[in-house]
Amino acid sequence: MGTDADPMLSRVIPLKKLPSIQDKIRFALLILSGALLVVLTTYLSRALIHEKKREGLETLLTSTERDARGLELRLFAVERAVGSMSRLLLESQKTGAAQNAPLLGVQQVLDTAPNLERVLVYKRDGSDGRWVPWVSLQSNQKKLTTAIPVREGWSVDPSQNFPALVYLKTVSDPSVRGQFRIIATANVQDWVQSNHSQGFIGLIAPDQTVVKLLSDVLPEPLIKKVKELRLNDLTVPFEDQGKNYTAFVHQSPQGFWLLRWVDDGAVLRGVFALSLDLISLILLIAGVTLLIAIRFAEGLSRPFAVLIDGARRVGQGDFDLNIRADGNSESLELSDTLNEMARKIRDLIQTEREKVRIEQELKTASLIQATMIPPNEIDHGAFRVESHYESAVECGGDWWQSEVRGNKLLFVIADVTGHGAGSALVTAAIQSYFSTALRLIINFDDPNFLESFLKGMNTAVYSVSKGEQYATVFACVIDRFSGDLFYSNMGHPFPLILKGDGTGTRVLGAMGPRLGESIELSWSSEMLQRESFDKNDALFAYTDGLTDLKNSEGVLLRKKILRQKLEDLFSAKTPDIGVKVREMIALHRGDVRPDDDVTFGFIRIHPSEKAS
Repeated sequence: MGTDADPMLSRVIPLKKLPSIQDKIRFALLILSGALLVVLTTYLSRALIHEKKREGLETLLTSTERDARGLELRLFAVERAVGSMSRLLLESQKTGAAQNAPLLGVQQVLDTAPNLERVLVYKRDGSDGRWVPWVSLQSNQKKLTTAIPVREGWSVDPSQNFPALVYLKTVSDPSVRGQFRIIATANVQDWVQSNHSQGFIGLIAPDQTVVKLLSDVLPEPLIKKVKELRLNDLTVPFEDQGKNYTAFVHQSPQGFWLLRWVDDGAVLRGVFALSLDLISLILLIAGVTLLIAIRFAEGLSRPFAVLIDGARRVGQGDFDLNIRADGNSESLELSDTLNEMARKIRDLIQTEREKVRIEQELKTASLIQATMIPPNEIDHGAFRVESHYESAVECGGDWWQSEVRGNKLLFVIADVTGHGAGSALVTAAIQSYFSTALRLIINFDDPNFLESFLKGMNTAVYSVSKGEQYATVFACVIDRFSGDLFYSNMGHPFPLILKGDGTGTRVLGAMGPRLGESIELSWSSEMLQRESFDKNDALFAYTDGLTDLKNSEGVLLRKKILRQKLEDLFSAKTPDIGVKVREMIALHRGDVRPDDDVTFGFIRIHPSEKAS
């Protein structure tokens, strides 16, 4: 909303000077009087009054509280980042993701979280209970050697050239085997260097470790007093080597004591009492200037009081604004502009609410669609299917399913044109037809099965899209006893058969029309093809989103590369080829989101069936 609103606000608020010529003259006189006061005060004053000491100490106290809040926010940011990493690690264990999947997620959190320098993750082996290294990542190419802390929460790593704060969190979940121990290193050097001000700065960690920041040493008398403090003791006077100091102490929720102390003599340096005549002269000039300012403000502030009240109402959420400020033309123009701005903000809020509603509906549709896609690995007894599905947007247009009846496997993969809500509706119609059709079919022995099956699916697609969207479909029936593979390809990318006898890869190249182009599917005998499928063979079918996948440099994952990778894996008798292909997809595209849905299915006879 902010990106869209900024140009609108630039048009609504006129960037011009509001006072009239008379107001400018009055303002110039006021500035001249103030300048005269400053010149006289600077010339006649030789020092500040003694009260400046108290004001200076109050300023240091305020700085200490501000610095403490800044430190707390940085520590909270590290804790939140470690929390995100914890959820990523537990989720990866629950879902059985590949080992590099949590690694990529933790690296992304590390790269986007400020103040984090390095993350070490240890995993407890369930067999002997030992903690073993699992993930080691660092940010901005900084090489740190982090000592392993022995306590939960925050501590200090003294091994660094500049003290580093270390946060330790142990993560476990009853539903996940094993535990994780996350160690995050946060370096506060940049924070300290950006907070140069009067005085010295130090830290006392929760484990009583003393950390030197903007000071070579921490005075022992100060450390002793801090350890005896009550929580409401914020100002601590102490003496060290014959000098009087004033310290300001603030404890963060994480248990760190932030110390800032200053030499009392430095605060009082240059402070002298002013004479009564000088004070009287300053008061006289200040009084005259104040009278001029009051008279000037009375004439200038009346219309702006109305504008301020209107702005306050806008800040409180009242966008039904209609104000009018009497005064010069600039005041009238500003009141009209404020009214227009309130109206546009009201319209923007309404638009944003509608946008949030639509996004929520798309998210719900995506969750529903996810239930239509089978898991990545399925064992159908005699057959094993490995797959992958990834939608380019919330709702995708890819779909696949498999079913076993007796000694035969039915495998179907479809790609609806485009992606989004329209494509999701078509895939829902395909899934509904698939479920209904299989409830009526006892076996796949009918030689006309694929013809009648695809004609029914064509009717389902057309009834939803009315010829505006189509679906490319590959459907096949594999008989594990006879070694026959009957298939029909309706405009879909050509699947591959990986031959187990070492003769290479064969392309199933027959082609028919796409489904949904018309209410009637014109069938010919060439649309049903037969191919031999030995028990050592495998079938790989995919959608065009796989070979159109781009990396960060715009290079496609082409068919030749995919085919060569499959042949290498298959010839090496790799047990989990589907996992290896998913790893290849992740490695190729990196952080680039796919332009189209990516789906594949890999089917072969179960190893136990081969042995029998």
